[in-house]
Amino acid sequence: MPSNTAYTRSWFDRINYMVQEALDVELANDPIIDMFTDKTNGDKQDTLDLTGRANDGYALFTSEGQKANSTTPVEEDQLSKNFLSIKERQVFTWESFLHDKYDYINDTSAELAKKIMKSYHLALTHQLFNFSTATTVTLPGGKIYDLTTPDGVALVSASHTTPVGGSSITNIGGTGALSEENLTTNVSVGQENMVTSNGTSIAYDPDMLIVPNFAPMVKKAQQITGSDQVEGTANNAINVYSGGSMKVVVLKHAPLLAGGGRDTTTARKYRWATADSSMLKKSLVYKWAAKPESHPRFMDEENGDSAFLVMARFAFGAARWQGYVQNNATTAPTDSGAV
Repeated sequence: MPSNTAYTRSWFDRINYMVQEALDVELANDPIIDMFTDKTNGDKQDTLDLTGRANDGYALFTSEGQKANSTTPVEEDQLSKNFLSIKERQVFTWESFLHDKYDYINDTSAELAKKIMKSYHLALTHQLFNFSTATTVTLPGGKIYDLTTPDGVALVSASHTTPVGGSSITNIGGTGALSEENLTTNVSVGQENMVTSNGTSIAYDPDMLIVPNFAPMVKKAQQITGSDQVEGTANNAINVYSGGSMKVVVLKHAPLLAGGGRDTTTARKYRWATADSSMLKKSLVYKWAAKPESHPRFMDEENGDSAFLVMARFAFGAARWQGYVQNNATTAPTDSGAV
């Protein structure tokens, strides 16, 4: 490669373009994103405030001439989440730059982008699944982040409350292994416990079966939802979960430990959940203060080294717990095999 500065600067700009392009592609390259609502609005607020008001229920029937009933919206529990920064800097020497020693254009630039986005996706997956029964998580780099819902407990808990006095409300579907029967039980728990902040029952109609990226769990979920008849039987029992009524969602970053390592404990690799996608998307939120962006520095004046600094800042949280029912199973699903 010629070593004139004009050429190498052009090459460097081309790498930077590829880094930013890879960041944009990787941003949405995970199913966890579709379960959250983006609350980015361009303001300068340094916290993500989780709050809302409920004015649901049933309107009253009245007699002729009777005044209309007056109601005041119930203010939901409130909670503020702090923003997190992700920063990753990649430095390469002038010598390796001249010879493209590490094949930066084809590989390393894309890997830098993936590294940033994996941390973002990991954090969101911890909120929903890996640490859904915990109130905090220690993220890569040692940053402790609050995972509580505005009612002061974990996302998945048997102690949820409402501002109007409801208590001991659960979104734990049980501890049974993933099966057609336990799936029905899970949905029933959601239907019996799903209420608004006003205490009004909500129709829980889950359309997602959520499992970690662990082969036995993925296989069982696909068997349950992909068979016209009840999976594992030779009779004509109708499978109510087939025909697209429930989509299998495999979480890329589960089951993982807080720092991103593989979690082989039964407490996480066998857990599973159902979700009402429209309800869940209202419950889970994130907000960007700064979306991932590459900041290049070309040729340090002392040694000629160049670098890319990729930075992002965001906050996330569960504004409420409704829309999600998790089974804290610790045993493997039964593989029925061919019938």
